[in-house]
Amino acid sequence: GVISFRSVHVSEDHDRLVVRTHKVLKLLESINLHLTEAESARRGFQITSDERYLEKYHSGLASLRQKLPALRGLIAENPAQVRRLDLLEPLIEKHLASLAESIALHRRAPSDEAAQLVLLERGKEVMDQIRSSITAMKDEELQLLARRAEAAAASARQTEIIIVAGMSLAL
Repeated sequence: GVISFRSVHVSEDHDRLVVRTHKVLKLLESINLHLTEAESARRGFQITSDERYLEKYHSGLASLRQKLPALRGLIAENPAQVRRLDLLEPLIEKHLASLAESIALHRRAPSDEAAQLVLLERGKEVMDQIRSSITAMKDEELQLLARRAEAAAASARQTEIIIVAGMSLAL
């Protein structure tokens, strides 16, 4: 009985780790999506000068600022991922500052295409670094997921064997 209980508990722990890894992957995708949407909203605003395009930009920023701490909480026990996030967060802040600067410039001088081009190129370089960082974090999580899923499956098999063996001995 005690062995069965412990085996079930270990199996649940493995399952929780698999679920956590899926949450991390989902958050990374969401962060990337919000950054892409912020860029699209900025471009829409620059093309049309229509402030309505910035609604999605502002809502995306608010959501992004909630997702980063959530991500940090989920990866807190993984020092390599924490280091990656420590590098990613300043890149995101730099990119968001570049987007804000580009929007402000368009409001002040919508015809200053040279300055916009400089900001656009700088923003592209930072966004490329962000994508690379997110990809590295996702790769790490996918490796963890494979290991954790295998451990969860092995634990489930072991639990089944222990329960069947325990029932056999009880008879």
